Amino acid sequence: MVPSYFEWLAKIPLTANGKIDRKALPRPGAGVDAAREAAAPRNAVEQTLLALWREVLGLATIGIHDNFFDLGGQSLKAVRLRAKIESTLNVSVSLRDLFARPTIAQLAVAVAEASGGEQAAVVSPELAELMAGLSSEELEEQLRELQL
Repeated sequence: MVPSYFEWLAKIPLTANGKIDRKALPRPGAGVDAAREAAAPRNAVEQTLLALWREVLGLATIGIHDNFFDLGGQSLKAVRLRAKIESTLNVSVSLRDLFARPTIAQLAVAVAEASGGEQAAVVSPELAELMAGLSSEELEEQLRELQL
């Protein structure tokens, strides 16, 4: 059990008796949570998983590429997350998948595989803008050229 980060304090808060005032200490990871820039979800599955992660981890800022275990997740929270995924998305994801795919982006692929469907389409804003300028015939031609 090695800490994933350390937090330096200018002065440790003390009680009137000279002991560490644990209630006055900053919440662990508060600086990390505020400084992190979160990648936004790209599809409905990632959006749903993001909401579930926020609920289980109790964090407001989570990106789709953030690691569940780096954010404070552990085996008991993974079990809670698995149950919430099953009840919300009606799909069974194993704990092995949660440990092997610890980011929302990776877990969305596991959810798509478990549901028997294709992964939801992920389109960058730049690509969406380019596609918006094409007619349906031009778009079909481009896709044929790419063999999609």
